[in-house]
Amino acid sequence: MYLAFATDVIGFSLSFKESAKIISKIGYKGFWFKIDRDAELSVSETRELLEEFKLLPAGFGLPVNFRADEAAFGADLAKLPRYAEFAGNIGLSRCMTWLMPGSDTLEYRENFDLHQRRLSEVAAILSANGISLGLEFVGPYTKRKDMKYEFIHNLDGALELSSAIKTGHTGVVMDIFHWDTAGQKPEDFTKLGSEKNIILVHLNDAPAGVPMNEQIDNVRGLPGAYGVLRFAEFFDGLKSLGYTGPAVVEPFYPVLAKMSFEDAAKAVYDSAMKVWKEF
Repeated sequence: MYLAFATDVIGFSLSFKESAKIISKIGYKGFWFKIDRDAELSVSETRELLEEFKLLPAGFGLPVNFRADEAAFGADLAKLPRYAEFAGNIGLSRCMTWLMPGSDTLEYRENFDLHQRRLSEVAAILSANGISLGLEFVGPYTKRKDMKYEFIHNLDGALELSSAIKTGHTGVVMDIFHWDTAGQKPEDFTKLGSEKNIILVHLNDAPAGVPMNEQIDNVRGLPGAYGVLRFAEFFDGLKSLGYTGPAVVEPFYPVLAKMSFEDAAKAVYDSAMKVWKEF
């Protein structure tokens, strides 16, 4: 496993070109792309920067709103081949998106079928460019408790949907916050079968003094900041599968956005290194 950096999840909108030198100096090994922004750079210049600063192309977030109406979904999907081609040409082989854990309009099976159909179209385009799709389940009960119908919110559900998408390689995103708030156990890692079914790992922490069923999705902290989430068990599970892919810190910690970019990136790196000893 190696540590990659994503600018947007810590409150910055800097491009790969603007941030590559800084994050390389700090010690990051990879970069997580925002493809609709970073594809504005040419393939050759992007590859040159990756080589110059010895950074791995870790992956990118799916630039398709598959939760929208058919017209909006279709418009986004039409743009995906260009982004996927760019991604494949710079060496990106991982893409991720997250799953809303409920709906006010669609019952579970209807929602599942919609996700299967739309994400199959997405996965086919990605797969044609050598890219795997990762699905992130959202664990906190508070995220779905007020929705009329529950949807996928744990590893079993994400794996079921992943298996139902036949048009390309699809796996899951393992976010320690969602893993813990969903009540997953260390032995659940065996359900993944192989490290190739983990597309991305997210690291963060949860506020202390808040029961797991009251944790709020976007209220988190830097890895190890509160000592709440089960890092030792989580990392043991990753090690048992021999996971070698990227990990990104996703703290949703607003203090970082008030710092300089370099100071914030360094704080994120240092927090990850404090828990990295468990890996």
